[in-house]
Amino acid sequence: MIQLVQLYLVALTVAMEAGGEPYLGKLAVAWVIQNRRTKYSRSLIDVIMDPKDFSAWNTDSPTRMNLDQITDSQFAECLKAALGACFGMEADPTQGAVFYMNVDVVKKANAGQLPGWWSVDGEFNSEVKIGHHTFRRHK
Repeated sequence: MIQLVQLYLVALTVAMEAGGEPYLGKLAVAWVIQNRRTKYSRSLIDVIMDPKDFSAWNTDSPTRMNLDQITDSQFAECLKAALGACFGMEADPTQGAVFYMNVDVVKKANAGQLPGWWSVDGEFNSEVKIGHHTFRRHK
């Protein structure tokens, strides 16, 4: 059973991770959370708070500091995406992805390199680009 607090945290995660993305990008991030929940048989909170998985929740994340700046309309759209994914009311635009990243931002921050897990764990043929994020399924 999904609790209200879990949906709230999914919506906040979507807001921090994809707040500037179009609705489809927000829905895609929400689906990654739901896909991980299903694939790894974990609660939504365990998925979201897994260390380093959703960087917006990292202690040193500048994005986390913007939580109090989310507008009501932004939060409403993120909550809609959370509901759509967590209750399967909208189709999964990622086709089952459990990973995503903004490739350009990551390369810029890491001297042009992508993290090793992207190629080791991610299934290349499953790549879907939505907004600024690229999504992949697990191998």
